[in-house]
Amino acid sequence: MLAALCAASVGACFPDESLKALDASIDAPANDLGSDATADAPAADRNDVPVSKPDASDDADVVEPVDAGRCVSLPRDPVGAMTVYERLPDATDFAFDGAGQLAVASLRDVSAIGAMDARSLLFPALPGNVTALRYLPTGDLVMAMAPTSMTGTLGGGAPGEGAIYTAATGDAGAPTLRVSVGRAGGLAVDAEGAVWFSDTPRNRVFRMTLRAGGVDVVPMITDVTAPTWLAFDQMGRVLYIASTVMGGSLYRVTLSRTVLGDLMPSDAVGVLRGVGSVSGLAVDTCDNVYLADETAGRIVRAADPWTETTTLVTEAPNARAIAFGQGGTFDSDTLFFLTGGSVRAASVRAPGVALPVPPR
Repeated sequence: MLAALCAASVGACFPDESLKALDASIDAPANDLGSDATADAPAADRNDVPVSKPDASDDADVVEPVDAGRCVSLPRDPVGAMTVYERLPDATDFAFDGAGQLAVASLRDVSAIGAMDARSLLFPALPGNVTALRYLPTGDLVMAMAPTSMTGTLGGGAPGEGAIYTAATGDAGAPTLRVSVGRAGGLAVDAEGAVWFSDTPRNRVFRMTLRAGGVDVVPMITDVTAPTWLAFDQMGRVLYIASTVMGGSLYRVTLSRTVLGDLMPSDAVGVLRGVGSVSGLAVDTCDNVYLADETAGRIVRAADPWTETTTLVTEAPNARAIAFGQGGTFDSDTLFFLTGGSVRAASVRAPGVALPVPPR
């Protein structure tokens, strides 16, 4: 059932005045990546020098300017959080469908949760435990899966390996295996609909492009050790990568378009270290990055010049997965996160970068 803060429906959880008061109070054959199993040596320490911003002159990537006033009056002190959904003890990730529902992954299930906490199973039992999921622009879901036991396999890989699947929501058929991975720590979808995923034990970030008859999978980033969660900026030209090294680190990679029209990454630049056990990433349109720290039970905000972090949420024990609201009553100025078997919400007053949702 919903928390007491929510009256009769999910919509009742998010009236503008409630948030203000809360804030003010405080099928194709799979590709096997086994040839990439050799891990790189740990990346050398890099100076915390920010890379240049993407070239905004590319007409194809022009986005609407952000109201500067909304980017200078952001909270500096911790804000309150309210419970939206409960009874999710095994939830690992979630994604908004843009129409007032969440797709929530819990072990081998992915369910849609909407108003009145109504739930419906999107797929029959999946072949593994879902560790991350994102919607594609087509409306399909892309899911990173791990075996249900360390001795199991997915997609014919070595024992303990995981895989990336896609599936059409509501499809009674089995999801489509796309590629086997060591362990996918995170997923992100770029502006062109390509899927980026980290392979944590192999020290790689891959780009997977779906095409008729199969997929193209290319290792794009190889200079980040133990990459996990991923998130793009508003223009889709900067990729942020969390890592488990140096007490929890954040890297930034700029994508530049070549003369042939391909997007290629720069070297990874370390911008933060010692930020804890990063268990989720999100980005707002003011170029702030939000990191969930599972061990410390907090969510922090950071931005260039990366000299400090601001703790925004302290009511987040075992926080995992964060995303800005999108669609229906899920406000885009509100950060949602998994904690303690619940989905909670905190108003951070910054518009979030929109993630792909199913077409309507």
